[in-house]
Amino acid sequence: MGDPHRLDLRLAVPATASWLISWIGVGATRGLLVASILAAIALSGGAALLLVSRAGRDRRARAAATTVLAAAGLAIGVGVALLIRVDRAEAHPVRQLAGGAVLVVVSATEDPKVSAANPELVWMRARLHLVDGRAVRPADVIVFASTRGADARSGWLDLRVGQRARGLVTVAIPDGGGLVVAQLSARGPPTVVGAAPAHHRLSESVRERFRRVCATSLGHRAAGLLPGLVLGDTSMSEPSVDEEFRRAGLTHLLAVSGANFALIVGAAVLLIAVCGGSIRVTVAMGLAVTAGFAVLVQLSASVIRASIMGGIGLLAMGAARSRAAMPALAGAVIVALVLWPHLAVDVGFAMSVAATAALIAWSPPLRDRLVDRGLPHGVADALAMSTVAFVVTAPLVAVISGQVSWTAVLANIAVAPVIPLVTVLGAVAMTLSAADLSATTALASVLVAACEPALWWVLGVARFLGGPWAAIPAAPSWLLLIGVGVVGARAVRRSLARLRS
Repeated sequence: MGDPHRLDLRLAVPATASWLISWIGVGATRGLLVASILAAIALSGGAALLLVSRAGRDRRARAAATTVLAAAGLAIGVGVALLIRVDRAEAHPVRQLAGGAVLVVVSATEDPKVSAANPELVWMRARLHLVDGRAVRPADVIVFASTRGADARSGWLDLRVGQRARGLVTVAIPDGGGLVVAQLSARGPPTVVGAAPAHHRLSESVRERFRRVCATSLGHRAAGLLPGLVLGDTSMSEPSVDEEFRRAGLTHLLAVSGANFALIVGAAVLLIAVCGGSIRVTVAMGLAVTAGFAVLVQLSASVIRASIMGGIGLLAMGAARSRAAMPALAGAVIVALVLWPHLAVDVGFAMSVAATAALIAWSPPLRDRLVDRGLPHGVADALAMSTVAFVVTAPLVAVISGQVSWTAVLANIAVAPVIPLVTVLGAVAMTLSAADLSATTALASVLVAACEPALWWVLGVARFLGGPWAAIPAAPSWLLLIGVGVVGARAVRRSLARLRS
C-alpha cells in the first residue's frame, strides 16, 4: 500500500511559474517582463533539447524536462498575454492628463476600504468609463480619497461594488508598470450617477435584512460580529472588537474565506445527499450555492480567492480523493492568475494559497502523529490545522502589520468548535431573512438568537487572548520566518523523498 500522505506535485512548478510571471507583469516594469519572457523561451528550448537527447535513457531527466517545459510554456503564454495588457494600459489616453484635474465616472470593482497605514485615507479599485464627459476605453484605476470631513468619508465609503459615481480627481501615473492605468486622487465627495447592477442590489438588500435581524436579536457586540463571520460584513463591528481580533490572530474570521465556502457549501451538499440527490444533482447544487454565495458576499479579489480555496477545501475533505487536492489547488491558482492577474500581488491570496497548501501537505501527517501519541482524533485535527496555518501565515502577517500574535494558535483552537455551528446557522438565518416575510423573519431571529452564546464565547476569547500583551513586534518575527524556512525545507525534502519512493 502506498503512503496515504504522498503528494502529487506535478502541477506545482507550472503554477509557481505562472505566479512569478504574473507578479512581474503586474508589479514590476515592462522591461523586466520582456526579459522574463525571453528567459522562459530560453528555458523551454533547453528543456526541449534535454528531452530529445536523453528521453529514452533517463526517466528522471525526462520527467524533469517535461515539467520544466510545461512550466516555461505556461510562463510564456501568460507573459505574452500580460505584455499585451500592459502595453494597452500604458497607451491609455487618460495618462496624457497626468497632473491635471478631470471629471471622471468610475464604477467600484471592490468595496472602498480605509487605509490601514493612514486612517484618513480611503481607497478602492474601480473601472474608468468617462473622462470629462467623453467615453474612454474601460480600464482599471485606483481611487484615493481623504476621509477628512463627514461628507468625504461617507460619500466614498458608501459606494458599493458595481455602483457608478462621478467625481473631480487629479490624475497620476502609477509607479512601475502593471495593469492599473492611473491613480485618481479625489478632490471631493462623489456623486452617484447610476445604480449598481441588479445582482449587486439584491446582494445589498439581503445583507441589510440580515443586519437588521442581527441588530434586533443580539447584543451590540454580537450583532456586529455575526455578519462578519457569515458574510465578511464588518459594517456594524466595533473598532475595539476588530483590534482584539487582530491581536488574538482571529482577524481571518471577519473576512470571507475558503472556510466559509467549505462550511456553507458543504452543509448544502450534505443536505442534498441526505435527501437522496444523485451525484450530478449534488454537484450542480453545490456549484449553484457557491456561485450564489460568491455574488451575495460581492465578487472581489478576496471572494475570488475564497471561492477557489473553499472548493479545494471541500475536495481535500474527501478522503478518497485527498491526493487530488494539491493538483486541484495548483490548477485553481493557474486559472485564477490567468483571469485575475492582480491576485499575484495580493497578500491575502498568497496567505490563502500558502495556508491551503500547508493544510493539504502537513496537517494530515501532523494529526496522525498526535493521534499516535494519544490525543483524541478531533483534538489532534484541530491542533494540527491551527498550528500549521499559523506557522505558515505568521511571517506574512508580521510583514503586513508589523506584529505577530503569540496567542493565535490557542485562540483559534478555542473558537474552532463553535465557528462551524455559528457560520451554518447564520447562513440559514440569512437565507430566511432574505424572504422578508413575517414567518421567515421570526424564524431567522430565533436562529440568530441561538447563536448568541457561541458569539459571546468568541468575543470572550478575543478579549482575553487579544490584550496588548498578545502581540510582539515584527523584529523577532524574522527569527520565526527563518525557523519556518528551515522546517519548510525539511518538509519539502521529505515530501520529495515520498514522491521518489
